[in-house]
Amino acid sequence: MADENVTASENTNETTEQATTPAVKASKPAVPSPASMKPHAPSPAAFAKKAPQHTAPTAASTGFSDADVKTAEAFGRVADDGTVFVKDGEGEREVGQFPDASKEEALALYARRYLDLKAKLDLFANKLKSNNVKSREIDETIKTLSAETEQPAVVGDLAALKAQFEALQEEGAAKKTALTEARKAAIAKAVEERTAIVEKAEALADSLDENTNWRSTADKFRSLFQQWQEHQRNNVRIDKEDADALWARFSAARTKFNFARRKWVQNRDEERNSAKSTKEAIIAEAEALQDSTAWVETSRKFTELMDRWKKAGRAGRRDDDAMWERFRAAADTFFNARQADRDQISSSEKENLAKKEELLVKAEALVPVKSEKRPSRPVRLSPPFRRSGTRSVTCRVTKCAALKAVSML
Repeated sequence: MADENVTASENTNETTEQATTPAVKASKPAVPSPASMKPHAPSPAAFAKKAPQHTAPTAASTGFSDADVKTAEAFGRVADDGTVFVKDGEGEREVGQFPDASKEEALALYARRYLDLKAKLDLFANKLKSNNVKSREIDETIKTLSAETEQPAVVGDLAALKAQFEALQEEGAAKKTALTEARKAAIAKAVEERTAIVEKAEALADSLDENTNWRSTADKFRSLFQQWQEHQRNNVRIDKEDADALWARFSAARTKFNFARRKWVQNRDEERNSAKSTKEAIIAEAEALQDSTAWVETSRKFTELMDRWKKAGRAGRRDDDAMWERFRAAADTFFNARQADRDQISSSEKENLAKKEELLVKAEALVPVKSEKRPSRPVRLSPPFRRSGTRSVTCRVTKCAALKAVSML
């Protein structure tokens, strides 16, 4: 029956077909079908004790106060046949029928439906005040509310309801305009921020020269690319045309840097290969000279090799270190041998000096000098003195003859 379908639902927004169709004059209790009967049906006595239940929703069940319901009921009436009418403009309009309930229950039902519809409008009004609402959501809600408020099957102040909806339409349009302006401003800001990233990339690409720190510049480009990705994820989506143009500029700057770096790497590798070849040749020459005993000439050649080594350039840290060890080993072999030879000569000279000093003491004892005049006959040094390392010299015996002999050593 109509009353059973209407009162069984707690949500009074759902308008049943039975409430909008002509009233059924006969009100007979429903007889359950055999398919719906349980295997153990109650006895006739128990069945007779069950009174028909017509439970209409109350204001408390929907959260509306009795005062609000009564205020809405003032705009409607219920005919004797259960037809419900509402004041609409200068006249009234039929909104449905509820024949199996009392007039109070029927009027309260449609009054609560009015309050439900008004609650939707109030909820939409609050939604328009938030910052999370979107233009599409506004359009869809207004379209839905427009259909529900055009000829609503409710009892209440329809003029106030429609006035509220019209006001919400204006607020929705204003909100959409504000959202559009805010989006335009956000897009303009996003374009400006992304353009700043592009300009930094272009400035880096234009600053490339022979003194560029390629590793540091690569890190800077990598950081700019990360900024681009984060900005794209966390900001408003800009127009495709602007986004494509900015990306083209950013990509061109990166391409310019990558091309210049590849060219630098190629030139560096060529220079390193050339330096490696030159140093390998220098090492071969040094290793050929390391056993030479021509101390003066070979020392000069090693000096020249060192000058050539410095001018050869860098061959890479790993190769440079290995080749320097080989060159240094050859040079150390030669210079250590030269130093050993000098140490031996110095030791021999010290021994010869001691022998000469001993012979001079003997010479002074054998040849006393009484006058400083030049002697008429020269005195030649004895063979032992000559063998001790003096040149073949001739000196005259004077008072300081021994000292002169020492000074000539």
